[in-house]
Amino acid sequence: MTQPSPLWYAGRGAGMVLLLLLTATTVLGIATSQRWGTAGWPRFLTAGLHRNLALLSLVALPLHGLPMVLDRYAHLGLVDITVPFVSHYRPLWLGLGVLAGELSVAMVVTSLLRGRLGYRAWRLVHWLAYLAWPLAMLHGLGTGSDTRTGWALILYAACLVSVLLAILWRLSLTGEQARGWQAGMGALCGVGALALAVWTLVGPLQPGWAAAAGTPRELLGSQSASAQRATNAPSPSPTPAPSATPRPTTTPSPPPAASLPSGLDDRLTGSVTETDSGTEVDLVDLRDRSLELLLGIPGGDAATGPLTVTQGGQTICRTDAELTNPVTATCGGTQLAISLVRVRGGEGEGGRIVGVLQTGPSQ
Repeated sequence: MTQPSPLWYAGRGAGMVLLLLLTATTVLGIATSQRWGTAGWPRFLTAGLHRNLALLSLVALPLHGLPMVLDRYAHLGLVDITVPFVSHYRPLWLGLGVLAGELSVAMVVTSLLRGRLGYRAWRLVHWLAYLAWPLAMLHGLGTGSDTRTGWALILYAACLVSVLLAILWRLSLTGEQARGWQAGMGALCGVGALALAVWTLVGPLQPGWAAAAGTPRELLGSQSASAQRATNAPSPSPTPAPSATPRPTTTPSPPPAASLPSGLDDRLTGSVTETDSGTEVDLVDLRDRSLELLLGIPGGDAATGPLTVTQGGQTICRTDAELTNPVTATCGGTQLAISLVRVRGGEGEGGRIVGVLQTGPSQ
């Protein structure tokens, strides 16, 4: 079963840095809107720092997303990190992060093109871009693998308090005629912060959140494998007392082997890896993510290649597959056909691949 690589952890670290940058950009944007400055900190420094941090966030954005694509742990592709809510991995919470990133990009691009867009269009996009910060917070709390760690919770709390204080400071500068609007906005911010805290306590911090958030089953299995092995470990049986008549011993029957069912018509996704001996195609069933297929394609003009089918870590069969289009093989009493289409990477290169698995009774 695929395990996270250093790329996965690097992407997670870049995500935390990106949240800090977005928080600082939001706070400085609020300060810039009020032309804040002091004798020791002129206004142009606030505006310049706001602009530079916004540009720096554009650098951190691909450093957060691309390592997740290059790592094979969650089988993410470019579509998953650019199109909201289509990913198989925690689709809602990952989609909120995609929206936050796209709003941040829109804010920076429109600011660079402000002279051509006009003030009204720029201001509209800029106001919409403020949604990027709460979306990023929800994305981090809902998708982040580090949410339940103490240091991550401190970081999230610091970001929340920083933005809340900036908003309350901004509301305190309104005139007497806007006191009602000020009170309403202040109450709305307080209710939003309280709702976020309560949701974090009853959601991401609770056991079972990974499954509820949409983590694929094969990834959940890798997290709980050790606990499951401990639970399933046989307890020592008591030593029987000696007797005059020896008792016959019985050999426990092995557990029934898993089998590949007939009637499947499932979509597959996976990756292609070039090796010294040929090509390896690693596929996961999108309907049942515990079902994996590993196909070896030898170099040269080989007509067959090894195929291994596993489910939940248990090998169903190892057989030779006919390297036709579709790939065909017999797995126990089941005939299978795998239609494959490479969607990223050219011929002779590694890349992502999708396909369809169809099964039926063997002839």
